[in-house]
Amino acid sequence: MNAFIFDFNRTLFDPEENRIEEEAFPLLEFLKGKRCKLALLSVGDKSREEQIKPIFSFFDIIVIVQDKSERCFLDIAQQLAVKPSTIIVVGDRIAREIVLGKKCGMKTIWLQRGQFSTEIPQNDLEQPDYTFTCLSDITMFLKNRKLGGI
Repeated sequence: MNAFIFDFNRTLFDPEENRIEEEAFPLLEFLKGKRCKLALLSVGDKSREEQIKPIFSFFDIIVIVQDKSERCFLDIAQQLAVKPSTIIVVGDRIAREIVLGKKCGMKTIWLQRGQFSTEIPQNDLEQPDYTFTCLSDITMFLKNRKLGGI
């Protein structure tokens, strides 16, 4: 895999603490060091831009939308100039990031923690390719594999 689409809220950003997750920095630094293309897809308004500032420089593309859709994911793939099958989507919601990523033919990582950690995949479309409970576990997983072979 040579590209990643990250959800923002509750994946890289802790809304209760109003801060970027500390574990996000080593993960994003590792991926940039491997020359992966990174996109951030977030639901929100103009205030979201201020919250993203501490990690803005890691991303090739940042997209803020009113609602996530398959079109959003496919447009990002096109803007990154990569095939959907070479993208990993990382998010905390089965119903949003995991399902939409899979519908687009992308691999998925479910960050199973926080408010939506009790969601249960009901079918193959909702079943993530990988599940982790913290960002540091994702970093370790990726460091122990060749990114192209995931």
